[in-house]
Amino acid sequence: LRTTLIAGFPGETERQFGELCEFVKEMSFDRLGCFAYSKEEGTAAAKFENQIETKEKQRRQELIMQHQAALTEQNNALKAGTLMQVLVEGYDKELKCYFGRGRADAPEIDGMVYFTSKHILPTGSFAEVRIKDCIDYDFLGEAEEKHEESET
Repeated sequence: LRTTLIAGFPGETERQFGELCEFVKEMSFDRLGCFAYSKEEGTAAAKFENQIETKEKQRRQELIMQHQAALTEQNNALKAGTLMQVLVEGYDKELKCYFGRGRADAPEIDGMVYFTSKHILPTGSFAEVRIKDCIDYDFLGEAEEKHEESET
């Protein structure tokens, strides 16, 4: 379950923000992004009264993301030892490993899966990756070897 939130929308009270924080904790989203409201020229909200100070919008956004970071760390730790199907996006020569995304991961938004393989994997192929560890939003793993079953 994933969502994106805006913190500090014009008129948002401290009470409403507190309710949002409780909702986020209660829902325990797998993935959550939160952005500080940004006044965009030509939008109705840009003309609303009760605009919130920039520092306050940032504070609210950071509080939501701090909570989510802790939750993400807990959720990611549970994936250690599991298999994840990963779309191979390339090979990092410096890190000497492949990188890609799991099926639920959005490009340029979610974390990456960095993994090693004993075989050459073409970009665009899929690999079954055994997750070994996580660092922040990224996973570290090793591609599982495919075993051909012989006919008897």
